[in-house]
Amino acid sequence: MAEWTDLDKGGVSPRDCQVFDMAGTVERDPTRDPQCTHDAQAQQDSGCGSTEGSSKLALESAHKLSTSSMVFKAQGKYQEAKDGQQRALDIRMRVLGDKHPLVAKSLDQLGRIYLVLGNFSDAEKAHARALDIHKACTGATSQDVATCLGCLGMVTLQQGRLRKAEEHCSMALGMRKTMLGQMHTDVVQSLNDLGLVLLEQGKLSDAHQCFSRALGIGNGDHHHDANSETARSLCGMGRVMQKQAKLSEAEKHHRRALDIRKDVFGDCHPDVADSLLGLAQVMIEKADFAKAKEHACAALDMAQDIFHPGHPDVARAIFWLGMVVHMQGNFAQANEKFKMVLDIRKKVLGNEHPDVAQSLDALGTVMWKQGDFPKSEEYNTQALAIRKLALGDGHPDVAESINNLGILLYEQGKSAEAADFFARAMEIKRQALGDQHPDFATCLSNFGAAMCEQGRDTEGEECYNRALGIRKRVLGHGHPDVASSLHHLACLMNRQRKFSDAEDCHKAALAIRVRVLGDEHPDVAESLSSMGAAMQGQGNFHKAEEHFTRALDITQRALGDGHPDIASRLEWLGVTAYRQDKHPQAEEHLKTALAIRKIAFGEGHPSIARTLGWLGSALHMQRKYKEAEGCQKEAVALKRLAQGDVDEDVSVSLYYLGLALYEQEKLEDAGEALETCLEIRKRLVGDGHHDVPVILDKLDDVWGHRHNLC
Repeated sequence: MAEWTDLDKGGVSPRDCQVFDMAGTVERDPTRDPQCTHDAQAQQDSGCGSTEGSSKLALESAHKLSTSSMVFKAQGKYQEAKDGQQRALDIRMRVLGDKHPLVAKSLDQLGRIYLVLGNFSDAEKAHARALDIHKACTGATSQDVATCLGCLGMVTLQQGRLRKAEEHCSMALGMRKTMLGQMHTDVVQSLNDLGLVLLEQGKLSDAHQCFSRALGIGNGDHHHDANSETARSLCGMGRVMQKQAKLSEAEKHHRRALDIRKDVFGDCHPDVADSLLGLAQVMIEKADFAKAKEHACAALDMAQDIFHPGHPDVARAIFWLGMVVHMQGNFAQANEKFKMVLDIRKKVLGNEHPDVAQSLDALGTVMWKQGDFPKSEEYNTQALAIRKLALGDGHPDVAESINNLGILLYEQGKSAEAADFFARAMEIKRQALGDQHPDFATCLSNFGAAMCEQGRDTEGEECYNRALGIRKRVLGHGHPDVASSLHHLACLMNRQRKFSDAEDCHKAALAIRVRVLGDEHPDVAESLSSMGAAMQGQGNFHKAEEHFTRALDITQRALGDGHPDIASRLEWLGVTAYRQDKHPQAEEHLKTALAIRKIAFGEGHPSIARTLGWLGSALHMQRKYKEAEGCQKEAVALKRLAQGDVDEDVSVSLYYLGLALYEQEKLEDAGEALETCLEIRKRLVGDGHHDVPVILDKLDDVWGHRHNLC
């Protein structure tokens, strides 16, 4: 079962939150503004500063430093910008004291630089101090206060404190609308800020409204900052569209944002890298992994040129490059990248941040695909706890973690528990995204798999068909998720012994996977193996063996010799050999498969019972009756534990156990096993089923042989 989705689950970068100086935030030159000169003189009279001339020179120097700092920031020279603004702040505090409006201006600018540098704690402190000064100097509802609140909103967004971020941004928007009117460019900035917060909260409709209103205001203004804000609006709208699975529209918005940002900032700027990552995420969803990798690599190169290796923007670019290689089936490389990102994010953001949960979730995905189920469960459990705390129970990312934990339960043979998890995830996705979204389809498909595993094939098939319809409509007929739905339907046909239909369905899935993922992807191996099963069911053992062997080779190269999927390929090869009367070869394949599964799953997994049953049959045909008895006894015990006493698989193992006991002349035990088998079969299929006379004939042999011995 290969259902694991991973959308953009985390973090808006500092580029998403860039705050520009708008009207009402321009510094006054203290040498030319009478009010500032008056304030400076008052400070001097109270003992702050030396002579009037030296104070004037000092303030002129601070003004030049602050102006140069903003130029450096615009050029992407953030360390120089920070150093210059810090020096300007020190001078102003020395000359003017720590409660002057110009001190607040320097604190505002310094906070913005800290935000870009990823130093969110210092950014928050700087903006909080500036806010207190502005409130004291200009009142609680001035433009400067609104600007500070917007900055604090972006900082708290980066810290993962979404409720506080929404509070700050909503207050800033309300103030600006009241003071400046609905159509002012500062209102565009506040709408973008609030839209980004709502987007991270999963409130897609509200976020869409914010960005749409911002675009309606900003498109008529060709001022430099207005263009920058227009790009922010387009980028935010692109993210909303992506989460709504409107991928063509999302791509169009991201490309428009990229063009504007290149025009405004040049080819190498954090905002340009941000737009490239937005495009990379859309390309991942569209399964254009070559383009996705190109965009992610370009963004990473840019971020590494601009920032230090431990910066959140560098981590974000590495994360999305990791997602690309993960989707391409390179799980070891993805694992390495996700661990690197997790280390950076924990260090910069703390252990409870949504971006940390995103990294844990991605690592859990990779660990699952690499066959390390305990580690996968550990990571996904941590991710779920963080997301519930940070995002609330109804967020789509919470559903993602619940779905992923359901997959792990399914893999452990706990299909009933898994179904509960899939149902919970499905309901959250339905409420947040609607019942025509690909994410909803993924949970629906997983739920269908759990139904089939419990023998509820009609319900499972209905789920598979609904998921297939959604995926075809939204993603297109050639998407890998469509191939996944076709694969699941074909596997169900195999179970129903509709082997010819199953083969056709597997061929369609295989064609999509080869075209999109390449010949060496693990999903291609999965399709080859399942197609081999359909061929085997039609008696075409030679072609089946070819498919199983190709699948085994791909899986070994992609996942290594100890992966559970290797056991699956070997089991099919063993069954094929058995059905061609190649019993020693079957024994070898099945024993290796059994050893791998016991290491991967532990001793009690249902798949181990299946392997034991086939191994017991292969041993029986070689007259190794004692070993065959041990295998069948263990298989019966495991099947009863997983499926209950009255089950078809239990009756099959009891029948073959009875045969092994009979051959060793353990007639009492053989009779008991066969009688129990007969009772189960009658209860399941009735007295008239063709299995019943077969079991009765063998019982006659047992009791007749026992009578002769007596």
